[in-house]
Parts: sequence; structure tokens; C-alpha cells
Amino acid sequence: MNKKVVIIFTLIGLIVGGIVYYLYLPQQYSTSEKTIKIGLMAPLSGENSAFGYSVLKGVQLAKKELAADNIEIILGDSQCDKGKAPEVMKKLIDQGVVAVIGEICSGASLAALPLANQYKIPLISPGSTSPELSIQNDYFFRTVPPDSLQGRYAANLMYERNYRKLAILYSNEDYGVAFQNVLKENFEGLRGSVVADVPFEVNTIDLKTEITKIQESHPDVIYIVSNSTVSSVAALKTIQEFKIKAALFGSEAMNDRSLLSDANGASEGLIITAVSSGSNSFKQMHRAEFGVDAGLYAPQAYDAFQAIYLALQKGAKTGEEIKTILQNIEFEGKSGYIKFDANGEVAGNYEALIVRNQKAEPLK
Repeated sequence: MNKKVVIIFTLIGLIVGGIVYYLYLPQQYSTSEKTIKIGLMAPLSGENSAFGYSVLKGVQLAKKELAADNIEIILGDSQCDKGKAPEVMKKLIDQGVVAVIGEICSGASLAALPLANQYKIPLISPGSTSPELSIQNDYFFRTVPPDSLQGRYAANLMYERNYRKLAILYSNEDYGVAFQNVLKENFEGLRGSVVADVPFEVNTIDLKTEITKIQESHPDVIYIVSNSTVSSVAALKTIQEFKIKAALFGSEAMNDRSLLSDANGASEGLIITAVSSGSNSFKQMHRAEFGVDAGLYAPQAYDAFQAIYLALQKGAKTGEEIKTILQNIEFEGKSGYIKFDANGEVAGNYEALIVRNQKAEPLK
């Protein structure tokens, strides 16, 4: 046999061997490297987009730090809109996601939940806090504590600072109504008096009628429950314009740089009760990666991604399997200790901030 024939047969052998190796041997490894899709349903446009991109950064940071290279994030822009949320959720499901991180707004999460339950896809929210989502054995989880806990924290904080006559201004939607109910119940439970509870429609910018009702109730403290940047700014400016002499408190969504800047001096002295802004290590990682401080719900979004990632690491391949494992995992998260209870929620941590020179800093 001449040298040319030997070379030809050698090449054929190498090619056939390579094909056999590719078809059979690597399969034991390919499963673990197969791309897994996780949805992110959040407001990526519209008035609440700052919150959406804050959550996105938290997810991106988790994906990088955990070296989850085989996980693909599929984005869905639900705009904090309960009308859009079901459509966005269905599109994510149709694209083959095994879990969805989102929504931020409670109304949107409530609207998407029936589809999550129907298709057995875990929906893990870093920002939806309504007690209406506290349901046993469904597919909803959250890495942010419910308003039933924050309402108690806020009521205690105001009462401890010797305020006894509370007026509540709240957005007339799922989040605002639920928070108002919890806050009122807890403050009255401390023997404080709720002298006014006034709703407003989301994104309203003329709040003179609502603030007049509050003024007439003569409160010594006002708590604003709002997810709307423009309405929060309008409320603060109108209270200042009416020269109401009452302490100002607000929910966590008011801890927004653009909101505090737009409100200008009207936000000075505002005390914000907020969920955890993250561990020091998380804050440092976030600044190193993005060049800015972490925004609202970013550490909770990191923890939501990590919870799903740990479930996948334990062998989960379907939404149903992820749900089963989530009910039994626990870890030290970036927002606090993560351990889901029977309702799929965490105890969480809170902090109080005070606005000085248009910036929120820890209340001492």
C-alpha cells in the first residue's frame, strides 16, 4: 500500500472517529450546557422604566457573578400595566421560558399569575408587595416582603416618633389600596388615629382636591403610598404649596433620584420606609459593574435570579420542578436571608431613609 493510500485511510478514520465522538460521547455534558431561558417581565418603557432597568441590572449582575453562561434572559416589557401583563407573560411562555422574574407592580403580577399557574411557570417578583399575592401553593414567589410587614414597620416608626394623627394619600390601584389598608390597621392598632385616607388615580398631576381633604383633617403626619413618579412629585409640591405643617412619610418607590430632584425642596425631610437596598458587597459590585448606585429592587432581582439558578443547579428542568425546589431552598441573598414560606415569600428587611438635599440617606 503506497503512502497516498495510507494517508487517505488515516484521514477517513479521523473524520469518522470525530463524527462518532460528536454524536455519542459529548451528550452526557450537552444537557448541562443547553441554553435555558428565563423571562424578565418588567416596565422597560413608560413612566416606571427606571424601576424596570434597575431590576434588569440586578439580574444581569447575578448572571455574570454566578457564571450562568447557559442561561438566556428573555425580556418582556409589561410597563407595570395589568392590561399588558398577561399578553407579555404568554409571549414569554411561548418562547420556552422555565421561570419568569417579575413583575414589579402588584397589579401586573396579579394579572399574570393565572397564566403562571395554568402553565406551571414560577413567577418570582422582586418588587410586588401586595398582600393579595399571599397565596399558598401557587406559582408566585417573591424576594421582596409583603406590605403586611412593611405596613407594620411604617406604622410603628411613625408612632414611635410621637405622631398620632395620620392622613394617608394612596394610589387607587392594587398596590396602593392594599398598602393603605395594612397601614391603617396597624396604626389604629397602636391607638393612633387615621384622620383621612384619600385615594388618587395613578399618574394624576393635579392633586389639589385630594390634598385639600388632607389639609382639612389636620394631621400631624402624612404617609404617601405611590408607585407613580409624577403623582408623587405633584403630591409633595402641593403639600408644600398648601403649607401643611405635618411630617411627611412615603413608600419605597419614592426613593428615586429623578423624583426627589423634580420635587426639589418639597421633598426635604421626607422619610421613606423601604425594603433593603442590598448588602455592602452588592452595592460595591453594582457600582463597579455599572458605574452607578444600585436602584430600587436591584438586590431583590439578583436574589430572584439566584433562587432560580440554584433550583436549576439541583437538577430542575421544568417550571414544576423549579417550584418544588424553591419551596425548600434557603441562602444568604443580597437583600437579606432568602427562605420562602408557605406563601412563597420572604421575611425581608426594612430601612428608613430621610431626604436631605434631594438625596435619601439612612435615618438616624
